[in-house]
Amino acid sequence: MSIKLWFEQVPYPALEEKIPDMGTFIRLFSSIKFKTITGWSKSMNAIIDTGAPISVIPLDVWTRIEVKKLAKHKIKGVNPKEECALPASVGKVRCILLDEDGNQSDELEILSYLAYTNLLES
Repeated sequence: MSIKLWFEQVPYPALEEKIPDMGTFIRLFSSIKFKTITGWSKSMNAIIDTGAPISVIPLDVWTRIEVKKLAKHKIKGVNPKEECALPASVGKVRCILLDEDGNQSDELEILSYLAYTNLLES
């Protein structure tokens, strides 16, 4: 069974000021539900980053779902400086991807960074 994903064009104002004809970035999305103690969470939108080695889940989501914490860690991006790192835990969560037509994936167990903040948008 296939899940219908969708694309959205996302502006990047900080770069658009410097590169006026840059255009927008394109992000891939899916609907997702996470396993909770009582069943499944409400459906929410998730960015599908095919280049990321691990998912990042914000605090307000992972504190309401079943999580198997494995270790404390720090999320580092392009800049490896310690002052740029985000404290997090690493854990496993269970989820399903779904679409508006009622299609859904099998249950997935994914390794994730569990961020200690909700401020993950750029």
